[in-house]
Amino acid sequence: MCIGRKAANRIAGSGLWILGFAAIMILTGCATPTRPQAARDLHRRESRTHETAPQSMSQTHAAKEFKALEDAVKSSPDDAGAHYRLGNALFDQKRFEEACVHYDEAARLDPQHMAALCNKGLCLRNLGKRDEALAAYRAALDIQPNDEVTLQNMVVLLLDGDPGELLEPLQRLSAMKPEDVDVNAELAKVLYRTERYKEGIAAFKRLIDLDPGFADDYYNLGLCYFNLEQYDNALTTWLTALAYDRKNPSVRKGLAVAYWKRKDYDRAWQAVRECQRLGISLDPEFLQSLQRDSRRAGPSS
Repeated sequence: MCIGRKAANRIAGSGLWILGFAAIMILTGCATPTRPQAARDLHRRESRTHETAPQSMSQTHAAKEFKALEDAVKSSPDDAGAHYRLGNALFDQKRFEEACVHYDEAARLDPQHMAALCNKGLCLRNLGKRDEALAAYRAALDIQPNDEVTLQNMVVLLLDGDPGELLEPLQRLSAMKPEDVDVNAELAKVLYRTERYKEGIAAFKRLIDLDPGFADDYYNLGLCYFNLEQYDNALTTWLTALAYDRKNPSVRKGLAVAYWKRKDYDRAWQAVRECQRLGISLDPEFLQSLQRDSRRAGPSS
């Protein structure tokens, strides 16, 4: 998933643009393959640190249970566990502001109560209080740095923000979940977005090993090579991608540009012709540059 772009910078002498997460103007940003249902979107992975109340519980029984939790807090106001359990019950009822009150009290009574801080963070996230949620997650991780639920919730919170802020917790989560396709996919893209192309190459290769067969992953790997001016490696990677999707527009455009960068103008024009045959539009500025450098007007000139 591509999230935002940095300020544009020129590729020296090319007349094209590097647009942060997009390699050049005619190339799309880092692509996101459509993976099987088994690979879940990270956005759907937020959770509390403990299970919610059983869904099969009758309304009458649930009301009795909730009343018992309220009574426990009244009878033992200094019991951090009682406040925490009532906070969870309020969370399950989506009464997030009230839940925060009891999570705060649990954390005040027991400063090592990591779960209360994690769940408070998720309440604040649901209330749209991003910065306060982030502070709660960080406080929880100060207590238990390797808590997977808190770290995953924090990563989800940061997905739509600054990639530099996301990188460190995402790297930690990836180390804890080395076989998780979505986590590794997100890490690879963040490494690209933060211009850590060498690390991005290793990350995309690992992703391809974990979940082979997606042309877009090869395209993204090729973008890393391209930005390091390793055009031969980019070409080899993108040609491999065609084995999985011969009509992939990002890959087809990438081939035309990479051949042009290598001054292999015959193959560049062949790639342009193939794009035209497939109905893939090319950037006019790129075509003008190719015409100028090859001294040809078009594929058949």
